[in-house]
Amino acid sequence: MTARRAWLVLGLILALPPPASAADPGWTINDLMDRLAAVKQVEARFVERKTLSVLLSPLISSGILRYRAPSYLLKQVVEPLPETYEVSGGRLFVESPGRPREEVDLDRYRPLRVLADSLRATLAGDIATLDSYCRIELSGQAEGWTLRLEPRDDEVRRYVSAVVIGGSEAELLVVDTRDADGDQSVMTITPETE
Repeated sequence: MTARRAWLVLGLILALPPPASAADPGWTINDLMDRLAAVKQVEARFVERKTLSVLLSPLISSGILRYRAPSYLLKQVVEPLPETYEVSGGRLFVESPGRPREEVDLDRYRPLRVLADSLRATLAGDIATLDSYCRIELSGQAEGWTLRLEPRDDEVRRYVSAVVIGGSEAELLVVDTRDADGDQSVMTITPETE
């Protein structure tokens, strides 16, 4: 082989994309859960758009989300009206200006419990808990994945048909909650950077 031909072959080899196995190591639910489990604390901003069949236009709210592993969640609505939802252990706390703080035992409201625990299990990378509540379908790759959760429980399915979570790497970027009656809530999440 002449030197010129050797350079030509080398150039062609370098111009080819790497084999699929090198560029795409595979992306499984365990890969996603491992990455999510490594995140111990998150703060993010959100904009939520709720489409309800009884309203002519969607309800839009915005605020702050906080997560602390393994099971603490806070949703603080800033606009249009301040309100705070805090999930800690088996309790949901709701605060609104001018009203006493409400406490809800999640064990008494199974659909709320399943939704809260499914979101917490996703954030914690707890596939065993998530699988006990939902049928799980993962699509995409690390840089852009979609996790579809469908409740296993008949009672919960009367209220929620699916929760579809979109993200990248270990960040949740969209949470789309689809109610059984056709209503929908899409929360767009923007993680805070340090």
